[in-house]
Amino acid sequence: MKSTCSGVGNDFHAAMTALIRCVEEEGSLEIATGFVARGEAIVIPTETIFGLTCDAENKGAVETVYRIKGRASEKSSAVFVPSIDAIAEYAQIDHEYAERIVHEFLPGPLTIVVRSKRKPWPGVVGEDGKIGIRVSSEPFIGVLASGVGKPLLATSANRSGLPDCLSLSALIDQLGDAVTLILYRQKSAVQRASTVIDLTGSKPILLRAGAIIFEEILKTAWSKDGN
Repeated sequence: MKSTCSGVGNDFHAAMTALIRCVEEEGSLEIATGFVARGEAIVIPTETIFGLTCDAENKGAVETVYRIKGRASEKSSAVFVPSIDAIAEYAQIDHEYAERIVHEFLPGPLTIVVRSKRKPWPGVVGEDGKIGIRVSSEPFIGVLASGVGKPLLATSANRSGLPDCLSLSALIDQLGDAVTLILYRQKSAVQRASTVIDLTGSKPILLRAGAIIFEEILKTAWSKDGN
C-alpha cells in the first residue's frame, strides 16, 4: 500500500496495493482521471459513504466493479452525473413534482430513479428501463465526471453483504487489495447512504431510506412553488 496523505500510516496490511490520496492534495484529480480513463475501478469520497466508481460506459470497468463487490450482475447501479442539467442526457423526468424534488434536493444525498434514454446499458439500466441518477454535493465527483467526460458508476465501496465502510481503515480492510486507487477527504462527514426514490410514477416511492427524510421530499413534491 502506498500513501501520500498525512495521517495515513503504512501499517494496515502489508499486502495492500492501493494508492491512497487526499482529494485536497494537488494532482489527485489528474491521477483519478487517468485511472478512470484506463478503465480502472477506484474509491472516492461522497457526501454520504465511500463510493466505488468507474467509467459507467466502459463495460469491462463496470464488470470489474461488480466482481470486486461480488454484486449480482442483474442488479443495476446508479450513475453520477456532474450537474442537474446533465440528467437530461441520460434520463427523462416526466412529472412536475419530480422536477421540484430534483431542484430542491440536488446536488445532494439523493438518488432518483427515472426513465432511461439509453437502452440497453449493462450494469446501469435494468430490464424495466429505469436508471438511478446521482448529482453529488461532493465537489470532487462533479469535477471528476466532467474531466472524464463520462457518467461515473455510483455504488457503495464495500463487498456485497458486508457493512458500509464508515472509516478509511474499514475501507482498506475490505477493498485495499482489490482497487488501485483510494481517494478520501481529510474532513469528511460520513453520513447514511443516499435516499433512493422512484420518480417514474404519479407519486414518489421510497426505495431506500437514507440521508434525506422522505417526509421532507413529499412536502416538496406537493408544494406548488417548491417552498
